[in-house]
Amino acid sequence: MKSTLGAVVVILASAICANAAVTLDQQHDTATATADSSNGSVSEMAQTFTVGIAGTLDHIDVSMFQLGSIFTTSGDPKLSVYNTAAGAPTGAPLTTIQISTTLVPLGSAAFVTFDVSGAAIPVTVGEVLAFGVSTTSDPGPYFMPDDTDTGAIDDYTAGAAYRRTLPAQPWQLLQPFGDHEFRTYVNALPVIPGDVDHNGVVNGLDIELIAGHWLSTGAPGIPGDADNNGVVNGLDISVISAHWLFTTPTGGSGAGNTTNTVPEPSSLILAALGGLTLLMISRRRALQSAV
Repeated sequence: MKSTLGAVVVILASAICANAAVTLDQQHDTATATADSSNGSVSEMAQTFTVGIAGTLDHIDVSMFQLGSIFTTSGDPKLSVYNTAAGAPTGAPLTTIQISTTLVPLGSAAFVTFDVSGAAIPVTVGEVLAFGVSTTSDPGPYFMPDDTDTGAIDDYTAGAAYRRTLPAQPWQLLQPFGDHEFRTYVNALPVIPGDVDHNGVVNGLDIELIAGHWLSTGAPGIPGDADNNGVVNGLDISVISAHWLFTTPTGGSGAGNTTNTVPEPSSLILAALGGLTLLMISRRRALQSAV
């Protein structure tokens, strides 16, 4: 079996089949009367989020508002994107986008768009990033609704809200714990047939996912359902066989289409992949029986 799979590596090459598309990835909405506010240009509010779609970050919508009166805002809002470490924002911004204060509603919150597509920030599934909102000058209080008054039931479980004093003071978790209202959009890489774990390459990890969900049924696209027919079975092995070691192109958005010039996989390759899946299934069941 090892020699057969080695032959697969030699025979097959990378390919891709579609253009990228801007897609809603992460979002959090909450009905709340609580809002975290900036303090002019001397503080920054932030939210971490976990990427669910591979590609490049396109834009971020943030729910925010300004109050007016004694809280009249003159500084423009700006959004920065950060890497994270141990769950918190870290390092210098990957990009910073400034918009006009006139785009932020007065009195009631609405989603405001920050276009970060020009930075072409690559994102991968499971990566944790953060965005922070501050202002260009004083006075500049902006308010961002959060769910700290509604309890953990409304919390966005794949991230958390932070704030810090500028310049460059340590980030602190919002207390009590909560999350801001936001939406992130990704210029998604094309979907590769057979890439059931969505990591950008068709390989043994996809076989393992199929093995772990063998004969599962449900809606099309359940874990391991490579052919989107609602059941995980040998047909999914056929899809993986036909796209073994296919990968997404480098460059993300705008990479365009390429043509698959590799030969069709042989029945021997298909049998080898099927045998590998069955072997994983039997080992998994043996381990479960031993527990």
